[in-house]
Amino acid sequence: MNVTARQISLFPFIHNATSVYDHPTLDHNCYQTHTAFVNREISPSPLLASTRHRPQREFGGKPPAPADGKKFICLDKIFNFTPGKCLIFSFGVNNEWSFEDEMEKFGCKVYAFDPTMGKEDHQRSPNIKFYATGIAHYKGTKRIGMGNNWSEKKVDRFENLVRQAGEEGREIDYVKLDVELSEIDFLQDMLFNSPHVLAKIKQIGMEVHDGPFRDGISETISVLNA
Repeated sequence: MNVTARQISLFPFIHNATSVYDHPTLDHNCYQTHTAFVNREISPSPLLASTRHRPQREFGGKPPAPADGKKFICLDKIFNFTPGKCLIFSFGVNNEWSFEDEMEKFGCKVYAFDPTMGKEDHQRSPNIKFYATGIAHYKGTKRIGMGNNWSEKKVDRFENLVRQAGEEGREIDYVKLDVELSEIDFLQDMLFNSPHVLAKIKQIGMEVHDGPFRDGISETISVLNA
């Protein structure tokens, strides 16, 4: 089965714009997209190649870390992405910490989540807290995996995890999602159950999977653009 994964950026914090291009002050250089196939070979599009400059910045994925650990954050002034005050929620670590570590060095507080690493909840460093919990649209357990490797893991809703971290009501500067097929659960839960929480998120950088999941992605994106 050929499943394609694309990394996309969403800007839910911009409430009155139907797309990133509709906002009068947002630097359009922040708009980018690229495609990563299941073998993890990244194939940048011409659009991405032409927009890798300020105010967009790359975090993570620097050698020797794998390139698909790289995430793009828009540092346009509208987002007020401030070292010492920024708040990051990161889902999907897989023992590759380059993004989270670089965000901490930038001056952000980071909450990282991954139930597949065989680790318990712990404080990784002064500003990185790890939880062995996955993301879903309910609280409980879920079969998580890819290919032939699936197992039951602890999951919870984003709103509950924000509350658990003690950050309820705060604006969240960036949410990273690299969660191997659970991104649709997250988006649908946020859109239909927690729009008040979604409105507090400035940027979402996520890997979405199509192939047999294309219909679910199309339906969710259509709601985002409604």
